[in-house]
Amino acid sequence: LIFLAAVLPRLFSPISRPHQWDERSFLFREALLNQDWAATYQQYHPGVTLMWLSALGIQLFTMRYGPITQEMWFLEVPTPPGLMETGLAYAVAPLAVAISLCIVIVYWLLTKLADRRLAIVAALLLAWDPFYLTYSRVEHVDGLLASLMFVSGLFVVLYGRTAQRRYLLGSGLFAGLAFLTKTPAIFLVPFTGLVLLATQIDRLRQQDQLRNGRAWGRLVGVVSRDLLLWSATAVLLFVLLFPALWFKGDQILTEMWSNLIRRASTPHKNPIYFAGTATIQDPGPLYYLAMLAWGTTAVTLPASLVGAGIALVRGW
Repeated sequence: LIFLAAVLPRLFSPISRPHQWDERSFLFREALLNQDWAATYQQYHPGVTLMWLSALGIQLFTMRYGPITQEMWFLEVPTPPGLMETGLAYAVAPLAVAISLCIVIVYWLLTKLADRRLAIVAALLLAWDPFYLTYSRVEHVDGLLASLMFVSGLFVVLYGRTAQRRYLLGSGLFAGLAFLTKTPAIFLVPFTGLVLLATQIDRLRQQDQLRNGRAWGRLVGVVSRDLLLWSATAVLLFVLLFPALWFKGDQILTEMWSNLIRRASTPHKNPIYFAGTATIQDPGPLYYLAMLAWGTTAVTLPASLVGAGIALVRGW
């Protein structure tokens, strides 16, 4: 039922404001069909997970409606009325299904971290959140990135709770998919390390071993081992699903890293319009508070603040 609640609104009226990923997904599919593995690298983002999903949808579309040339898909030549709109729907459909499956996994993880009632409420709030729903219907990387990072984060929190290695591996797998989607997923590295560290420190506290030097030495070893296993899982999946890395890995990784640093330090060329002013510089803290309000709802924002306050008071 949660899957249907998530997938049905995402399958209707797909939209594609940024056409670049429509085109990149088509070229990615062409490279796969021609076994031109190096050409599967389309952008430093790298967007590979999205392109795999959209390429599958485009392939299903061609199987149903016949071959589609690059000129037709890029809208460079006339096409029958409604044909390319249908093609877009096919391209977005696997993305909608993947994000909906992530919401189901979030529900499953929350049943283990909390209880079923909370998990149901959280999953439905995710499924029907307007901002998230919109980005789940666009052939773009951001909605998928958020979904994969969230699942990876919940998996590692559950590993900290249970110490079951399968949850650490699950977190690594979804982290690898997130890295394949967009470079800001690198945030998962310090996040995962901090969760693992905090978990081990809490266990020392429960065992009254905070003043034991040897216990701290063991803690560093355990956290390092877990983070290494998590990283190895993510990297293995990253390489396996990114065919271009098999042939020019050094070049691609260097370009991805340099663009990540550049994007982090250089303002976006598109200006931000806020409070009557257009700027490419940091618009100030008020902008981010406003974005927090615009990106959430009148239900989730107040409820999350109240819930965080209650959690802090009860767990102090």
